[in-house]
Amino acid sequence: MLVLILVALASAAALAGFRMFRPLANLPGASGRRVSIIVAAKNEADTLRECLSSLVGLEYPEKEVIVVCGPSTDGTEAVAREFSNEITVLLEPERPADWVGKSWACHQGYLRSTGDVLLFTDGDVVHSKQSLGIVLANLESEKADFLSGWPKIRTRPPSEKVLFPATLFFLCAGVAAGAERGTQKGRRVDGANGQYIMVTRKAYDAIGGHQSIKADIMEDSAMGRKALRQGLEVVNFNGEGYLEVKPYSGLREILEAHERFGAGLLPEARELAGALVLTLAYFVGPFALLAAALEAGDFWVGLTAAVATAAVFATLAFFSARTSRVWYFLLAPLAGLIVLAALVVGFVRFRRSGITWKGVRYASDRFKPLARR
Repeated sequence: MLVLILVALASAAALAGFRMFRPLANLPGASGRRVSIIVAAKNEADTLRECLSSLVGLEYPEKEVIVVCGPSTDGTEAVAREFSNEITVLLEPERPADWVGKSWACHQGYLRSTGDVLLFTDGDVVHSKQSLGIVLANLESEKADFLSGWPKIRTRPPSEKVLFPATLFFLCAGVAAGAERGTQKGRRVDGANGQYIMVTRKAYDAIGGHQSIKADIMEDSAMGRKALRQGLEVVNFNGEGYLEVKPYSGLREILEAHERFGAGLLPEARELAGALVLTLAYFVGPFALLAAALEAGDFWVGLTAAVATAAVFATLAFFSARTSRVWYFLLAPLAGLIVLAALVVGFVRFRRSGITWKGVRYASDRFKPLARR
């Protein structure tokens, strides 16, 4: 019975977390505020061309696109310069040792920007033509300072299709567990997504910009949390229909990304222990209990285990439909354990020798995970 209760609570939390990403209102075009779109690009040649094509094609005239190219080995700068007649291409200066690479690149773009609204987005995000005007209209309608979009995930390699339903499950369950409570607009997502952050220049300066979070491994969540703590209006929205992301190119990059999540989102051992217990109870408990019931011939235990197993599969089918194909939910137990293993490895490595992300080594003697509230 305990396993069934844990499974029910975890499934309910994940589904509740998913619903916390609000849909955009389909509002008419916003006022003519100038928007500076800043793209930090490093080793993203396989996705950057489609991203920049979509940014150049945005149906919003008052914009500038600034691409900050980090030291890449795959021709990212050459792809960016294909659009040099329509965008500004910057080469990232040498990064100081106490800056996270993404924050450093975003900071350089900010220094060259002229808009009174800033949009930080990644080189693997594709934007629909009307997205910028609609997001800006929502920013103004909500009287918000800070909007963060969560694009629809377009999975490509089989490893992504297998792992991302579990990744989205973990994300949404974590969002529900860590949500801001007691705000005027109910429970709020405590953080942001660096794939798409729109913020007014006034709010960005009030936060202290990326300079104020330069050592945070999870710079996007850190910025969203900081904005909330300073009383700014922060909205996280579901970008499906307006934004798509092709996040990783293969299994190695996926695992490195999840190690970063383990390093940055689990600040202390107690959070890691909680994640271990709950994940094993969710992804292993029902199946172990079902096997034991079948072995012992216990009908009622078997029925309880079967209901818990069905709940796990149904929940992961929901997330599979939003990241790949529904039938990938059949691999949910394996995917959950792989994601958990990557989180644990990231937590341990970060504190011992450091993790690698985008070719840069980050260790806890110089950088930091998200602090507990």
